Amino acid sequence: MTFTKDKPTTRDPREQERRLLLDTYQTFGCDSGEPTFRYSLLDGVRDGFLINPIVVDARTEITTKLISEQGYAVTITNGDNGQQEQSYVSKDFEKKFFSESTNTIFCETFIKNGLRDPVTQEFGKGIVFAVSQKHAEKITQLLNTLADKVWPGKYQSDFAVQVTSSIPEAQQFTINFTNNNLLGSANFNPHYKTSKARVCVTVGMMTTGYDCPDILNLAMMRPIFSPSDFVQIKGRGTRKHHFLEQLFDESIKPLITEPDKKQFKLFDFFAVCEYFEEKFNYDGANY
Repeated sequence: MTFTKDKPTTRDPREQERRLLLDTYQTFGCDSGEPTFRYSLLDGVRDGFLINPIVVDARTEITTKLISEQGYAVTITNGDNGQQEQSYVSKDFEKKFFSESTNTIFCETFIKNGLRDPVTQEFGKGIVFAVSQKHAEKITQLLNTLADKVWPGKYQSDFAVQVTSSIPEAQQFTINFTNNNLLGSANFNPHYKTSKARVCVTVGMMTTGYDCPDILNLAMMRPIFSPSDFVQIKGRGTRKHHFLEQLFDESIKPLITEPDKKQFKLFDFFAVCEYFEEKFNYDGANY
């Protein structure tokens, strides 16, 4: 991928983000692309401050093609001209192409494979990052429908909550989720304080600056083009946590074999981790 002096030669938003990152380096006098000081997630994990994710590569053929520069090409039938190939690029995939069956696969994968709370064995608290508010609404509905099948009558549509700017109480929802009283608490054990709502479905509200240490599951149900967004999203799960702090029944505590958070799962449906951790050139550029 090459750049002209004035603008990138590609519309790929990932390359545009790389250009912005390099401009930031130059602004602060790091023309070489090497920051003055760097403390990575791996440094924090090695020093015992942070937790590294278990990445669940949940991409499909469709989602892989959707994030390619060419987009996803599909043959459609045109009544006047016969068959015609149409390409759906990443920016409009949710609006034009995503079917309920695709989103259902996302949600089923998430619920089936997510980490469980070590105290109650219910689904571990999680955040899902959707592509738009409409998509967040759709994902929330699907998660609640599936949760009712897995845990009949237990959540009553309170398993997942949409947390986007269109929801009047969204900011308070984020606070309540951290404080373990979003839509109530103690759904499985009255002596254990944890949020009844298990999953917040957002677009960008909970990407940066949000602290919820007992998060066990993150899902990127949309492509991520910004390296800083990717790092911030992954960072939502890296905080350490001791789950017995919320358990107020001393007789049960000895039965919890793994009370400390030692891992979290990062569900990647669009090969985001592969791109930013293996292919993305943070430091180099061609002009």
